[in-house]
Amino acid sequence: MQFVCYLDDSMDTGGNVQALSGYLSTLEGWLLFEKHARTVLQNYEVQQLRGKDFHNGHKDFKGWDGIKKSRFVNDLYKVVGEYIIHGLNSIVHIPDFDSAKKYNKDLENISPICLAFGQAVFSATQKDFLDKFRHVNFDICFKVESGHNNNGNIDRYFNWLKDIWPSNTHKLESLEFIGKDQCIAIQLADFLAFHGRREADNWASTQFRQKHSTGDAMKIMTKYVFHRHDRFFHYSDRAKKRNIALDDTFAALFVPQGGLK
Repeated sequence: MQFVCYLDDSMDTGGNVQALSGYLSTLEGWLLFEKHARTVLQNYEVQQLRGKDFHNGHKDFKGWDGIKKSRFVNDLYKVVGEYIIHGLNSIVHIPDFDSAKKYNKDLENISPICLAFGQAVFSATQKDFLDKFRHVNFDICFKVESGHNNNGNIDRYFNWLKDIWPSNTHKLESLEFIGKDQCIAIQLADFLAFHGRREADNWASTQFRQKHSTGDAMKIMTKYVFHRHDRFFHYSDRAKKRNIALDDTFAALFVPQGGLK
């Protein structure tokens, strides 16, 4: 069995949150999704699904009112719920990341988007959604949207990760960078990245005390398919005079000791 995880990034200019988000399913699930999602997009005369254009009413979404937007997301995510296992919204709070780098040398030469990718790998391979696949041999491929300046950092990180990956578990098959026009799956990742990052911006404004979905689109999206939100955090426990930069499991499995070479 083969799983494929599509991921795209989002970060507002001057913002504090880097997101890398997308969806995971089997290869067969993605093929069926592409077929049925294409019909939905054609019915709404949408040539390319982009979260920012949808939100701002630009290009294919020009002139859409709230009712049409809600109907579109509902129709699209009925298909998502049918064929996609779950969504991943991997976010890095930049101030936390900058603070953590002062204390943790393992974060050297790792960019925020690279760390978000590491969180996504962790979520796609280790979290509880895989319980029903525990006794199934499978490979997992990652397809990340091309064009980001730090994609080379992700590529180096993935090659390191493959080298240290346990041989007695599922296999990290490949990493590929693809364009937005290659499939609807990567456009769907863009759609989640935009809305997931906006949610995280809201959470950051309340020191992450509020974590439930507030946006109209996200409320519909989460109705049809489970979305996992993972956040890199750093905090100081002054009473005990210690700094915690990473969850222990994450640190042990996904951060190169001494930094990425």
